Amino acid sequence: MEKLTAWQSTRDVNFVGSYDLIVGVDDNNQPIYKDRIVTIDFVNAKEEVMDAQTNKKVEKTVAHFKDKDVKPMILNTTNKKGIETATGTIFLEKWAGKQVLLTVEQVKAFGKVQPALRIKPVPKRLCDVCGRVISNDIYEASMKKYNKALCSKECLEKAGIQ
Repeated sequence: MEKLTAWQSTRDVNFVGSYDLIVGVDDNNQPIYKDRIVTIDFVNAKEEVMDAQTNKKVEKTVAHFKDKDVKPMILNTTNKKGIETATGTIFLEKWAGKQVLLTVEQVKAFGKVQPALRIKPVPKRLCDVCGRVISNDIYEASMKKYNKALCSKECLEKAGIQ
């Protein structure tokens, strides 16, 4: 009997991929992805990793994140450019401590359209009342508690929330 290999078994479970952002499926049984803001801890320019398909050691550029529940990410050129855009610098060493957005885009690769993990700048979070930029922590807490992005007690009162 011929031994068959499911594509999912070839993914490298030691590194983050688009599959790690799946939060469910829609009515057409297609994955639903949720973007994730992460903080870069450090980036190795040449880290030895095991290629999941060839089972050989290769050197890759790998980003490690401060978020302990997020696996490291092998960076391709597109995602290195994404981090450059998000951080404003080409230097790997200056990426440490910077926040980026992990997202999934449908891209044409290897002759077909498929999900690909991408790195983008973190979108600015604005107060719904005054329009000021607010931190992600305040934004998340405010959205969870009030279902509105609010930056201060004054804006909370202006929004009619006691």
